[in-house]
Amino acid sequence: MELKHKIDLEDIIKNVRDIIIVLDFKARLKYFTSKLRKILGEIPIKQGDSFFNYIYSNEANSFKEAFSKSRNNPNMLVNRVFELRFQHRSQDYIFMEAVFTKYFNKEGKFTGFIGSLRDISKYRESKLALEEKTLFFKEIIKRSPIGVAIVDSKGVLLEVNQALADIIGYSKKELLDMNFEYFTHPEDLKSEWKLIEEMWNGKRTGYQMIKRYFHKDGSLVWVDLHASLVKNEKDEPILGFAFVQDITDRKKNEEKLRKSKEKLKLKLNNILSPQYEIKEEEFGNIINKSYVQAIMDDFYELTNIGIGIIDMKGNIIVQTGWQDICTKFHRIHPETKKNCIESDLYLSEEAQPGEFLAYKCKNNMWDIATPIILGGKRMANLFLGQFFYKDEKIDYDLFLKQADKYGFKRSEYLSALENVPRWDKEKIDCVMRFYTKFASLISQLSYSNLKLAKLVQNLKYTEKDLKRSRNRSEFYRDLLAHDIRNIFQNINSSAQLLEIYRKESKISEKGGELIEIIREQIKRGSLLISNVQKLSKIQVKDYNSESIHLNIILEDAINSVQNRFKEKQIKINKDISEDPISIRGGSLLLDAFENLLINGIMHNDNEIIELTIRTSNEIRENINYAKVEFIDNGRGILDKRKDTIFDRADQINKNIGGMGIGLSLVKKIVEDYGGKVWVEDRVNEDYSKGSNFIVLLEMQ
Repeated sequence: MELKHKIDLEDIIKNVRDIIIVLDFKARLKYFTSKLRKILGEIPIKQGDSFFNYIYSNEANSFKEAFSKSRNNPNMLVNRVFELRFQHRSQDYIFMEAVFTKYFNKEGKFTGFIGSLRDISKYRESKLALEEKTLFFKEIIKRSPIGVAIVDSKGVLLEVNQALADIIGYSKKELLDMNFEYFTHPEDLKSEWKLIEEMWNGKRTGYQMIKRYFHKDGSLVWVDLHASLVKNEKDEPILGFAFVQDITDRKKNEEKLRKSKEKLKLKLNNILSPQYEIKEEEFGNIINKSYVQAIMDDFYELTNIGIGIIDMKGNIIVQTGWQDICTKFHRIHPETKKNCIESDLYLSEEAQPGEFLAYKCKNNMWDIATPIILGGKRMANLFLGQFFYKDEKIDYDLFLKQADKYGFKRSEYLSALENVPRWDKEKIDCVMRFYTKFASLISQLSYSNLKLAKLVQNLKYTEKDLKRSRNRSEFYRDLLAHDIRNIFQNINSSAQLLEIYRKESKISEKGGELIEIIREQIKRGSLLISNVQKLSKIQVKDYNSESIHLNIILEDAINSVQNRFKEKQIKINKDISEDPISIRGGSLLLDAFENLLINGIMHNDNEIIELTIRTSNEIRENINYAKVEFIDNGRGILDKRKDTIFDRADQINKNIGGMGIGLSLVKKIVEDYGGKVWVEDRVNEDYSKGSNFIVLLEMQ
């Protein structure tokens, strides 16, 4: 039995995953499984060999020290885990994890240690690779010029880099005590939380948004944020991360560009207005600068004579071939530049249309000017200069005094002076005769183009007004013909029934109901006339928008509708921000909101009519909008009608009852205030559950 037990035990030891060794107190191998030879490349290992012989020397020293003390203090070795590097036959190294326990002989005497060795080379490689990747990514985050943040599902910052700290103005330590809500603009927060929740709930893989942060100094910082998730091996989200790029300068430049374009567009529109009188500084917006510049460049290449066109405010419109003494000295120093402009504007005033005038500028050089006239008004001057005549003696002392006066380097200034061209009078006269005709041609073409552009613009205005007038006429014709016909038909039917009931002596029983119908139809007729008058006012002229409180107008609309429909069971749910919401709008928005609420009541067959009014914020094309949703449980709107429901033609459909104007009025009012309106299903892809009319209005 003992032999059988011994064989079974050896079989078990040989088949376990780990290598088993037994060491005496001198670290000699008393026993080892054959796997030790195999894992080290079949090197010749014998019983009695020192275990230290096979361990890499650096690890052997520390392990040897622990082993030497283990006889008297076994805890130096027992219950500890050692990572040891062994020499492989191929000269590579094998990493093994070693664990030891006490070994007792048959007499129960403590005679050494039993060790368990496990190959961890692949694990160590993976661990080192992971550590290397982790270090690599940490370095990327640390050195990234773009802000990086790692957050949990609640938005708490777990890690940030210095770039993000620099963007917001806080230290990394300060940021790690914050939630991202602390420095996010409140108007962006609600929409971002929705995106965050959708991302963590698996409805989206990430999101991107342009948003605003508050800098520590209180200023606004615009950022472009890209967010995503880190997931575990079960595809469960564990962390969120975001890349944040500061785009404040870009936003400022975009805003400057937008304002510049608006200003230029307004200026050009004004110029094309029949009543507008062109100002001198607007001359640069009228002429074809690129075409004129090309002609001047070609002529300069032929004659080597530089010229320029300067408006009556001293602004250079086009130029070519100007001398260094102008571009590097006289047009750079504030005083000499002032001399140039004064000469351009005042000394050239004597030049008459079709003539040219030569004069010495305040910087003591020759210029020649001829005027450019537009509609009888001097708009600019064409200049030739600066130059000397061939037979003219240059007063070098005078120019040396100028150099000293304005702080020019004498040598450089005199060098530029020597390069100033010298022309004879005959050549100047010939060139100026050409340029005088050229200036006259610019005047004539510019004025002709302007008159033609104004004529075209006037024709466009006239055509637009005629089209509006025709559309209004057709709209009112169709509207009145349809709805007045319905109203009078209802009144006529009620009157006929009254006559029948009168003959049958039932007037007392039924008359009250019919009279109420007649009264209701009269109310409808009055409302139709009122709406036609409002729409007529809107379409005849534009009306001013102002900053108004959305909350107040919504409450007024709700109260008005509740008072009007007291006989109906109406449940109104209000999900309206308690904070004041300032929007761009006006008093007519009340009519628009009332029409949307009435639409949800009139087209509703439920015993209890349920309306919900909800406000929120939405950013579209970098514009902040207040979003208002009017949700009802009515009949709903077919998909094919959603795009046309606000059109006049749709609402005048002879087969559809109603006032025929409400939603057209809503669309006109909202869009004229710079907003947007559309309709969706209350329940996605099921129009029969009711409608959701959505209005966007620009926030102020």
